[in-house]
Amino acid sequence: DEGLAWAFAGWPTEYLPGGAFLYTYKDSVALGLVVYLTAWERLKTPVYDLAERFRLHPYIARLVAGAQLQEYSAHLTPVAGISMAPPRFSYDGLVVAGDAAGFLMHAGVLIRGVDFAVASGVLAAEAIREVGRPDAEALARYDEKLKSSFVLRDLLAFKNADKILSGQFAFETLPKFLNSLLRNYFTIEDRPPTLASALKASLGEGNASLTKILINMLNALAYL
Repeated sequence: DEGLAWAFAGWPTEYLPGGAFLYTYKDSVALGLVVYLTAWERLKTPVYDLAERFRLHPYIARLVAGAQLQEYSAHLTPVAGISMAPPRFSYDGLVVAGDAAGFLMHAGVLIRGVDFAVASGVLAAEAIREVGRPDAEALARYDEKLKSSFVLRDLLAFKNADKILSGQFAFETLPKFLNSLLRNYFTIEDRPPTLASALKASLGEGNASLTKILINMLNALAYL
């Protein structure tokens, strides 16, 4: 009864901003690709070919062997998230929820929004039922509910995630470095490797350096 959610960065999008994902459901599996529009023109391969290449990768192909295609779709989402939210979420005869309200969290590879959309819709319905009036003053109850919910709490806590995970370091330098580090550490040759020897052999992969890694970690902390 357990499922999984895997995220992939680096190779699936030619080391450009974006990534890939694999989600399991009870009777189906979702495979997908995330590509930033700012990186689109730099891709050497069309997006639909990248998606197919990802599906045919030996590691993925064995997981979906024998599966039949049920649905194929594309969706454009805003990356600004809560930064693009309106000043308030209720007006005369109107409440704003889901991605229309900016309730999307972008963290490079991952896009989180379904739970925010469902929760904000539920909160809007509860507020409308409780006040029983369509004017902005009454519907402000919806804004109050949002402020005390996980929706605004999580979105505000991670509002700078896209700034941390948006450049070459996150999608090329770090994936290449980590792949090289793990490969060097788990490859047994004439003598067992040490973490220090694997680290030394991996520096330079993807243009990585201890200085660059440290600077990017400090920059990330500044956004938290």
